[in-house]
Parts: sequence; structure tokens; C-alpha cells
Amino acid sequence: MAVAVEGVVEEAVDTAVEAVVVMEAVVEDVSMDTMVVIGGGFKMDKLDFPQRLYSVGQEPFPNKSIAYYSDDSKLFPALKEALEADEWEELKNSRVGVFLKFHEMKFGWASRLVHYILCFQLDCKKKFELWSLVGVEPLRFSLHEFEEITGLNCEYVKNLENPLVEVTTDMKAFWAQMGVNFDRGPSIDELTTACQMCRTWSRDDRLRLGYLAIYAGFIEAARTSSPTRASLTRLVMDLDAFEDYPWGRVAFKFLMESVKGVDLTKTYAIEGFVQVLQVWVYCCLPEFGAGFGHPIEGSPTPPLLAFLGGKGKRRLQENMLKQFYLLETKTKSFTMKDYSEMFSRWDGELEDEKADNIVKAVFSSGWGWEQSHWPLVGTKLWTNVKVEILPMKTEAGQMVRSLKTVSPSRTQSDAESRKKARESPGLDVETMKGEIVRWLTGLTSNMVEGLSRCENTLKTQSRMIEGLTTQVGAVEKMVREGWKEDHTKADSSTDSPFDGNSTAKVIIPNQPKQGQGYNPFANSDRQKLSALLDWVKLDPKWRQKVKGSSSHWFYILLTPTKWLIDTHMDAGINLLRLRYTKHPEWFRSDRFCILDAVFTQMWTAKYSEFLASPANPDGSAFWISIPRRRIVIWDSDLAYATDAEIAKAVNPIAHMLPYMLRMLSTGAERELYTVDFTHERESGVPQNKQSGDCGVYCLKYIECHALGMPFPPHELCDKKIKTIRSQMASEIFDETRINGTEKRDYKHLGLYD
Repeated sequence: MAVAVEGVVEEAVDTAVEAVVVMEAVVEDVSMDTMVVIGGGFKMDKLDFPQRLYSVGQEPFPNKSIAYYSDDSKLFPALKEALEADEWEELKNSRVGVFLKFHEMKFGWASRLVHYILCFQLDCKKKFELWSLVGVEPLRFSLHEFEEITGLNCEYVKNLENPLVEVTTDMKAFWAQMGVNFDRGPSIDELTTACQMCRTWSRDDRLRLGYLAIYAGFIEAARTSSPTRASLTRLVMDLDAFEDYPWGRVAFKFLMESVKGVDLTKTYAIEGFVQVLQVWVYCCLPEFGAGFGHPIEGSPTPPLLAFLGGKGKRRLQENMLKQFYLLETKTKSFTMKDYSEMFSRWDGELEDEKADNIVKAVFSSGWGWEQSHWPLVGTKLWTNVKVEILPMKTEAGQMVRSLKTVSPSRTQSDAESRKKARESPGLDVETMKGEIVRWLTGLTSNMVEGLSRCENTLKTQSRMIEGLTTQVGAVEKMVREGWKEDHTKADSSTDSPFDGNSTAKVIIPNQPKQGQGYNPFANSDRQKLSALLDWVKLDPKWRQKVKGSSSHWFYILLTPTKWLIDTHMDAGINLLRLRYTKHPEWFRSDRFCILDAVFTQMWTAKYSEFLASPANPDGSAFWISIPRRRIVIWDSDLAYATDAEIAKAVNPIAHMLPYMLRMLSTGAERELYTVDFTHERESGVPQNKQSGDCGVYCLKYIECHALGMPFPPHELCDKKIKTIRSQMASEIFDETRINGTEKRDYKHLGLYD
């Protein structure tokens, strides 16, 4: 291996030396210019500028779209529906109303554009300032640019994230009304849920809900389940004080903390109002913005509202650079102010003299940026050069591995490359040599590290194959010896259904435990149930059981023989989805999907032969196995419907699902879905003998199957239905924060987009 690596490095060094020789023939001794302030002007002297973050041509590829959380697709439609028209307009016309105006524009997110501009960054040490280099022009994104683009209040205040706010009884009551823990601010999910029950609130409380939605959905814009900062959200109790707070500065701070913390070489998410970065690029590159930003006629103000955005297009990076190399149009590097006001004030900001030198350079008369101001090599040792491991025979006939570097794109001949090198403005030879040595050192280190990882992976896989071979041999031996089914049952009956089968552990000792992650029939947590009942009693009419209220929704869920409605079923399914997201190891597999009741309703409604029939009326659950092309039905009342009625109810799914799969498949796979799925109704499942609890049985069938365990008849029975309902209600309230609604609203129930 060492020989192979040395060979590659020698070859790369030879190529590098050749490049240096070419550079020596054309490079003149160019010294960096700098400036010193004298009597209000600038004089040129030796000065340094920041290096690039990534070497030219080695910027990270945009593999996947950037994940973001601002302008939540569920929160703001729910808010607009919950508020009166004049309340919505009042929020739009407030000092933070630009966010709602932006939401109404339906701005088109371009992930690749933002990724490219972040990969063009210079290595700026400041926490609240970002510089990107497009061509030879440095572009600044600081509080000044953010303020100009958004028009928000960005003035300086002390203790920005910890203002002094008096805790009052009204504040606690409002938090309780939203169903939010008082020690934290409401999350996006909690605010979306609160929108479903705010109709009876006072006008001021509904406006408070709107301001909190703007804060959580645009200013902080963290994950939808993450609580917001209580210290800032409590300002909402004084509506005037809330509106006058410098939310622009807060929003910029949250965004910069997230941007500065991401790893651009991996899949990443950005918190905060990330769309402003896209508008910033449009403003800095006017020609590019005109061609790709879909500008609005008349150029509305602030600039945030002047572009409709749009999806990223092919060759986006090249079109950004074209502004300099072909169009030669003027760019806007930053917002111009008096020099004394060019640097925004921040508590705890870091100093970066090299970044400040960029501003000084622009303020000098006759200054022009050149390629020689920006070394080609970045400060981050990362490369997108791929390394292939090729088999090769030695003179002795032994197979060894050889490394071959593969350029990401080989579109130019060597002659063209040398020609471009001669024509491009260069660096002094010693600097170039140093940069090449640094780059090769990092590349060699990455190669060796990569080979080491490959060897470790191969060793691990070899051990796994040996282990699997041993396990298969053990299984074959059991089959030959005639393992009896009753022995298996006898062994498994001694184990708890929640601890796994000890026999399986002997057969596959290294297999991680999968499924049966918790007991779905455990007694309800008294503390959780008490919290739910206390919340229900906040409704002054909870004893009257007003239909359509949240308290009545939970009353139905808690009470035996009360028929569950679709939103109860959706809430139960969402609880399972949430647990599956956080703990996939609890469940039987990582290759299954749990659908809402709306799935069968939508499909049957569109199925012409089923229009006159009610969809699945008897509280059944389906298990659809795509590999087996079979639908298994668990019916809580086998006497309710005949086999013919069940077949008619299942027919839309059995017929349309394989058709959909056939249309989505290619090649030989299409032949797997040429006929309808078969179905069977299992006998022996626990039965709901007292009418009204079939929905609960249905949810428990799904939960047990998802956990990979049987349906225990001594646990899932009418005698224990009150305990099961209490457990279900308290866990839905505690884990999902769904506060109940009689009206199905697909925007807040976690359905697939």
C-alpha cells in the first residue's frame, strides 16, 4: 500500500512541478497592495486579505437540498385560517409584517444557489459577518446587508436574547391556554395546534399567537418540534413592546450562528430565515438576479419582496461566474455607509483584520480586485477528487492495489489547461509552490486515511460473513434434526413478549435487537394522565361536553364505548410515527410505512365501483405486504361483515395499488404487479364484543404489528379498554402535543407532503 501511495504522490508532484515551470514563464513578481489611513484617505501599503475557505475547483458538491424550517408550510396557512381578516392585515402592517408578506409571495427556494454562495466563502473569523468570493469580487453579508434587504429593526440593545420581562399571572394563563410548558417558548408544532382552538380567544390573544408564529416560523425558525426561547417569546404579553423590539438583529444572529456551524461537505440543515441569503445573492449580482430571481415589476421595497425566487437550474454556478468573466457588469459588494459606520456593533464579536482590509480596499480610490489578491488554495483540507482502487499484478504475479486519482470533470485537454494557465493572472512562484505542497499533503493524508477505512470495512464485513455462515450452519442443523414447532412454542412461552426470544439470541448472537421496544399495554403514567386532565379542566365548559371543543375530543378518547373519529385515529398514527422517527430500533423493521385513515377514504372515493359503499365500517386494520402482494385484515368484529362485504371493501386497494406500483416500476419488476393483490381476514384476533371500541382495537392491532409482537388477548380485551384508552390519551397529549380537534385539518396532523 505504501508503495502505491508513494507512486501517486510522485506522479502528482511531477505534474505540480511542471505547472510551476509553466507559471514561472508567465508570472511576474506581483506584490499585494494594502492601505493605511492618513487624514481621512487611504494610502497603499502591504496588506493581507482572508484566504478562501475551499480551494478553487474543490468546493463541496451540492448532494442534497439544504433542509430548512422557516416559512413553515403548515403553521402560516393554519394561522391565516384561524385569524379574522382584519387581524391578519394588522399583523402584515406591523413592523415584522414583512415576513407575512414574504409568505404570501410563495417564494421559490433555490437550494443549490445558497449552497454555492456558501462554498465560495472566505475564511472570515468574525461570528456575525460572512464574505463570499464570486470571481474576484468579495461580497459581504452582515447585519447592514440584512437590514437593507428586510427593512427590519436591527438597532443595538444590551442583553439581546435575555430582555427583562416581568412574569405575570396573565402570562402563565396565556401559556396554559396554548398548552405550552411555561418554562419554555412554544414550538412551531405547538403553535400550529393552538391555531385550531383559538377561535374563542380574545383579539389580543389571537394577535399574540400571530406574533409568536412570526417569531417561531421566521425569526428563530428551528425544527418544528423544538421549543423556542422563553426569554424572548414572553415579550409578546406587551404587544407594543414586542413589535418595537429589534427582531431583525435577533433573526440575523440566529441565522449566522447556524450558517457558521454547518459542515458544507455533508448533508446539512440551516435554522433561521435562510431565504434571505438567496435574495442577497440576487441583490449583489444584478444581472444574475434579473435572469434567475424572477424580479417583480416595479421593484417593491424592501428588496426581500422584489423577487419571486425559483428552483435552481443547471449550470447555476457557471452563470454566477459569468457575471464577471463575460458580462463584466458591476456588482454590489456590500451596503455603503460612512467608513465609521461600516462595521456593525456586536457583543462578543471576534476581530478579523484581514476581513476589515477588504472594506478598506474598496474605500480607496481607483481600487480594483485582481486574481492575485486571492490565493487558489483554501484553508480547509478537503478535496472532491475521487480515488479509485484498481487491481494490479506485480512481476511476481501477485495482486496488489493501485490508486488512481480521477478528476471530477475532464472536459478540457492538457493543451487547453496549459493555455489557460499561461493566460490567467498568476501568483509568485514560491507562494504557488507552498500552496501545491499544502494541497498534496492534505490529499495524501486523505488517501491514506481513506485506504485505512476501506481496510477496516473489509475486515468487518469479512467477520460478519463468517458469523453469518456459522449462523446459517446452525439453522441447517436444526432443520436436519427436525426441530418441532411445539418446542418453539414451549420455549417462547417462558419469555416475556417484550424481551425477545432467547432461542433467537443463541442462533444470532451478534444481531442487534429489533422490535418489541416497549410494552404497548403498560398502565398509563399517572403524572401524564394528571397533566392531561388538568389541561382539559382549563376549559370552563369542560363539564358540559361541548361538541367541537378540545376537551370533548379527549372526553371521547378517554371514555369506553365512545366511537373514535378520524382525527383520533390520525393522532394515534402520528404518535407511532413520532416514536418510529426517534427510535426506529423499537419497531420490527425500517422498511414499513404507517398510513392515515384518509388513505383508504381517498382511494375508495375515487374508485367507481365503490362509490355507493361505506369505506371499511367495522373498525378493521390492514397490513399490506408489497413483496408478498397480499393484504392481511385484522377485524375487531368478525361477525359484523361477511367475507363478500370485506372483499368488496378491500377491492379498491387490491386493484389500484398494484397498478400504481406497475406504473412506478421498470423492466422485469413491472411483471410482479400485473394482477390484483390477494387478501385474507385473520381469525383468532382479539374481538371487541361491546360496541364502540373498535377504533381502539384497530390502533392497537397496528401498534403491536409495528412492534413485531402478537396481539395478546389477555391485554387487548374489553375488560382493560378503560386502561388502554387512558394510556393512549395521555401519551398522545404528552408526546405529540396534539390538543384535540373535531375538524380534520391535514395541515397539522403530520401527513405526508
